[in-house]
Amino acid sequence: MNAYTTTHTDRAQTKRAFRDQVLEHRARREITCAQKDVLMRLATFLGRDGLWPSHETIAKAADVSVRTVIRALERAYALGILTSTKRTVMRGARRVRTSNAYTLVVTKAEQMKAKASHLRRAVFRASFLSVKKAEKVNPLFSFRPQWTAQSPERTPQEMLEAVQAWSREALSTT
Repeated sequence: MNAYTTTHTDRAQTKRAFRDQVLEHRARREITCAQKDVLMRLATFLGRDGLWPSHETIAKAADVSVRTVIRALERAYALGILTSTKRTVMRGARRVRTSNAYTLVVTKAEQMKAKASHLRRAVFRASFLSVKKAEKVNPLFSFRPQWTAQSPERTPQEMLEAVQAWSREALSTT
């Protein structure tokens, strides 16, 4: 058996496993019908060189809006069944962003890693955006430390003595 046949078989098995997972998530009502359609259509783009259709291409193939594609992809990231990597190409001396490269995640261990990674990014993004939003509403309300050069009010020895006194006080009250 040559390399192409093996690769073709692996791709077919990956597509089948991914589609089975999508159908399971739909049966458990974790994704909508439109999201299922988008993800099922996405699997058809898996080729020898990988999987990198644009949002517009997926939307056209699934007969949905680009926003629906984005929502479906976000849901798949959250479920851990899909990961993406930003693709770039060189145009002259500039590096230009193109479509994402997607990976269909079919093993449970890889799905757990993908879920954790997505959750970590989502928590960071949410905390960062909430800080930015709070600062936009009230510029005086800032979580960012304002570092200025100031002379210390206490010497290091005085600070150490104060901490030791606080700890003795805390221990004596308990």
